[in-house]
This record gives sequence, structure tokens and C-alpha cells, in this order.
Amino acid sequence: MQEYRYVLDMRPRQGIMAGPVHLHAADRDAADASIRASIRRWAQGLATDAGEPFSWTIRESTGRPVDEGRAEPDAPARVP
Repeated sequence: MQEYRYVLDMRPRQGIMAGPVHLHAADRDAADASIRASIRRWAQGLATDAGEPFSWTIRESTGRPVDEGRAEPDAPARVP
């Protein structure tokens, strides 16, 4: 297992949240796939909870771009 270091920027409407992320994985491809999936799920939950979109950018600590995207809030569940 190797350690991979990433920098995460999340952009809700109110401002920017940023911070380092450390991940252990067998190789870089596995680490990239893991952080992409985790951040997409997290951003979707944040967007839905806040009722507003969240954008994100993930890059390796070396500056190599890994992923970016935007999550829109899920529609609230309708109660009959």
C-alpha cells in the first residue's frame, strides 16, 4: 500500500471549503477511483442536504488534476 495525497476544493454557494486528503491504496489508479467515488457521493449528500449545488475539484498534491464536477440537489421525496 502506498499513500497518495490529494487536495480537495468544494464550492457551495456560500464560499470555498478546501483541505488535504490522504489515501492509502495499491496504486494510483485505485486511489484516483476511490477518491472520485467518495467525493461524488459526499457532494451529492451535501447538495441534497443544503438544497443547493456543490462543485468540486480534486487534484493530486503534485498539481495533477484528478476530477471535477457538480452535484445538484436531489428532489425531495414526495409524501402522499
